[in-house]
Amino acid sequence: IPSHDRSSYTWSPQSWLNDAYISNPTATPEETTAYTVSTQVGSCDVTDIVVVTVGPPITIYNSFTPNGDGINDTWVMPGIQRFENVEVNVYDRWGQNVFRSIGYAQPWDGTNKGKYLPTGAYYYHIELNNIDVTIPPYTGEVSIIH
Repeated sequence: IPSHDRSSYTWSPQSWLNDAYISNPTATPEETTAYTVSTQVGSCDVTDIVVVTVGPPITIYNSFTPNGDGINDTWVMPGIQRFENVEVNVYDRWGQNVFRSIGYAQPWDGTNKGKYLPTGAYYYHIELNNIDVTIPPYTGEVSIIH
């Protein structure tokens, strides 16, 4: 859309926009949102739709291989470093907590009390603990493969 004066743009909905009356507002919606923008070019009214796609704030892989080869040896979760109060808990099949972390400065290496856990499925519960991200905890399964 060509640049015009400030008053010639209208974005809808206005929620999660820093300014709904400029050509290029910053949008920070919590979920995927379709915004409609209207302006006037000459004597023509112009309307367009801009979709802001929001994905999960972290990526959770379902397996890792803590075998000491330097490849995929820890449970890395891209994006988690943005959540300094994140709580990560991992449980074995009997419900015993085998890993707990507040923050995730050090990715899990597949050990419990310094000993490597056996190959198998483990269950996680991840709470982001961030007032700006109002999504339920992540739960699921991560496999250790030796």
